[in-house]
Amino acid sequence: MARRYSEANMSARVRVTRMAAPMPDAEGTVEATVEEVIYLGKGRLYSVQGPMTMGLGDFPSFYSTTFLSVPMGAAAMVKDPVINDMVELLSTPDENVNFRFFRVTSVDAGGMLPVVHRLHLAGYEAQNRPPDIVPEEWLV
Repeated sequence: MARRYSEANMSARVRVTRMAAPMPDAEGTVEATVEEVIYLGKGRLYSVQGPMTMGLGDFPSFYSTTFLSVPMGAAAMVKDPVINDMVELLSTPDENVNFRFFRVTSVDAGGMLPVVHRLHLAGYEAQNRPPDIVPEEWLV
């Protein structure tokens, strides 16, 4: 009953992916490996909050946070989600968050009714600011 109720409230379509560990090649360079799709299906997106400002480098960066619930033990779930997995929002009722990417910062464990994985997400917040223009004579 709890599974039916929680899945009935899942109105978003999401893709959860994981990058494999980077492997050095014969020359000693390290290449990014192909991502693995952990889950592709429905989920419940909670309200996106932010932007949270972080001063990294010369300009501040803006991030937003949210929660996402995906069904536990679903046939479409290849592996359980873990920290540092990436979540892409493919379709949601709110068009402002469609096609945004978030990183999983924590996964809730335990609970009274273990029917969903509840993921805490953080993602880059798009801002309307002019592009950084560097004059040609400054380039080295």
